[in-house]
Amino acid sequence: MLAASRPRGSSWHLGSRGAAHGPPQCQHAGSTSSLDFPLKNPFEVLLPDSQQFSDYFIAKLNASGTDLVYSSYQHIGYTVGLDAAGAAYLAGIQSLPPTYNSQAVIAKVGVSGPGDTAGAFFIAPASQMVLPSAGSATVNVGRAGGLSGTVSVRYSAQDGTAFAGIDYSPTANTLTFQDGETTKGFSVPLIPSNAIKGDETFTVSLSNPGGGGVLTLDSQQVITVCNTLMPRPTFPFTFTVTGAPGGWVASTDAGWIVLLNVQGNADGTVTGYVDTSNLPNLPASYQGTITVQTPDGSKQKVILNLSMNQAP
Repeated sequence: MLAASRPRGSSWHLGSRGAAHGPPQCQHAGSTSSLDFPLKNPFEVLLPDSQQFSDYFIAKLNASGTDLVYSSYQHIGYTVGLDAAGAAYLAGIQSLPPTYNSQAVIAKVGVSGPGDTAGAFFIAPASQMVLPSAGSATVNVGRAGGLSGTVSVRYSAQDGTAFAGIDYSPTANTLTFQDGETTKGFSVPLIPSNAIKGDETFTVSLSNPGGGGVLTLDSQQVITVCNTLMPRPTFPFTFTVTGAPGGWVASTDAGWIVLLNVQGNADGTVTGYVDTSNLPNLPASYQGTITVQTPDGSKQKVILNLSMNQAP
């Protein structure tokens, strides 16, 4: 043995697999919870998700075993293998937000690290919130782990509780990254609506990488359209009171009915509006009564029905 070493930080780490290649070189993959894990030419500089207890790493020693060629956090890395050229292939299982479902995945790291590969595509962050008044949701797509050559990736939007053609415009296209390019973006137009709705979600995803690029597990984003943060609409109303020479007084039994003109000395009008600001977001129906009473005790009632619906 010419040399022996292992990278480590201040917290625990576990080396699961290693691989050697001639001329002498060694790759080491495993998992760590160290926030100060030693990095060199990294393609991930931080633990990718603070909700996770640990992350995988990969490191490569030089021929003498005295220094690192590269060392990086990596979403995958349970085991590592080498091809004839010395490039490393990482395989493993990882779970990331928003679902934390485990997935099997494989990725390639070039001989010298991320710089000699076509790169991997990702969307960050894993979720975002947007107001309908913004008009669109902007999504940023990154390229990491290599910048060599022209690469491409397909993007598209999928329904959740928000629906294409109703809440957002159908969106699908291809992004092309030129040699050395690291960031691209696209927008999903939002369709305005006056309906009273709760928050709605849809997902944008990457697929079909081309030019040697690959996908990471961070290849989708959940977008929440925050309808509940928008000002609620009001609905004005007016109706006429006749045949009340002795005067009249109007009242209501519903907190969401606001009366503005509530009395008159003879014929007149009752004015007001429906206020939805304090009503819940879930679908519900309400009924309120406006009562017009005259001094002799006679009453006339007007019934208002209000339907709160999440769908337009």
